[in-house]
Amino acid sequence: MKIFKGMLSMFTALAMFVCTMPSVKVSATTIYGDVNNSGTVDLTDVSMLNLYLEGSVSASSINKKYADVDQNTVLDVCDLKTLKAYVTHSLSYLPYSESENTFSDCSNYVFPSDSPRYYTKYKCSTGATSTYPLNALSNYMPRTGNIDGRQIDSSANAKSVVELEYKKNDGQWYRGSGFIVDNHIIATCAHCIYNGTSFNTNYTIKIYDSNGSTLLNTLYAKELHVPNSYISNPSGTDYDYGLIYVDSSLSSYGNIALGTATDYFMTTSSDVSISGFPGEVSGSPVGIVRYFETGSVLSTSTDALLKSTAYVSLGDSGGPMYIEYSLNGTPFRSAIGICEGFVPTSPYNDRYSVGVRITTPILRFYMDNEYINSNN
Repeated sequence: MKIFKGMLSMFTALAMFVCTMPSVKVSATTIYGDVNNSGTVDLTDVSMLNLYLEGSVSASSINKKYADVDQNTVLDVCDLKTLKAYVTHSLSYLPYSESENTFSDCSNYVFPSDSPRYYTKYKCSTGATSTYPLNALSNYMPRTGNIDGRQIDSSANAKSVVELEYKKNDGQWYRGSGFIVDNHIIATCAHCIYNGTSFNTNYTIKIYDSNGSTLLNTLYAKELHVPNSYISNPSGTDYDYGLIYVDSSLSSYGNIALGTATDYFMTTSSDVSISGFPGEVSGSPVGIVRYFETGSVLSTSTDALLKSTAYVSLGDSGGPMYIEYSLNGTPFRSAIGICEGFVPTSPYNDRYSVGVRITTPILRFYMDNEYINSNN
């Protein structure tokens, strides 16, 4: 089954009309937007970048540096929107950014390597489990954060950050977070789905309004997916990411696009925000309210993990670690990681947050996974 891609699929459809749009010739010094190295910038480049962001082709299939048309060293939907605006002549030049967070001197466009991964799917209605592989992606041919400064998250697309309630085998109910990435898909942590020995069977997804306080809908999972490497080592952190499939359409609640950050970005101390439903703020319990905080990315981040000074606590697990900016005055977010929790340190205020870094295999897991809602 091919998953509905939401906004991204619109750009793939646009490529059907490439013959009606003029190509923009590029030279050796102005090649931003030439994603497929053809020597021109046109809708085939938009389509190619879209395929990458859908998890359909590997990073080696595209010109990563010149696909980064906003020069922030992250490939995401902002690059896709900006490139489309240029090709359709609503934007007159590339590179283009409305943010001060640009790095025009970056030459290190390196992403963690693509590799085959194996997953386990749990069908909530029957309790049946099955395993499946997602092979390596194809190569396409032709601030400080030392204090708890969290605020209520009431941004334009905050509804896409959802609360999770689940009961573990110890009989206790727990709170976690997740975020909508597609029409039926919610991203979260593996430990919010799998309790170390089995899948959490008592599972509820709650969607709140933009202020994070009024309940809009209560949904139940149809499928839960986690990496086999997490099942074999649930105390590990490199594979602590999971997928929830629901039958109901999530399109009315918005989504958070997935982006991949370069190794260079991990050295820049750029802003990274985290949104979720914590159980406490500044040491005091809070009700069901969505909070966020912004910190800086830590250079100790690795191929698998994104570390940040943004403050989190129990309940934030599974929330998006994202960058936020605007295009043509419209703000949006791109998730470059999935929050797992925090690492306590001494002194206490120096603790940092950690999460799984979005990479090309994870793009495929969420965006181009033929085993979701299938008989396989």
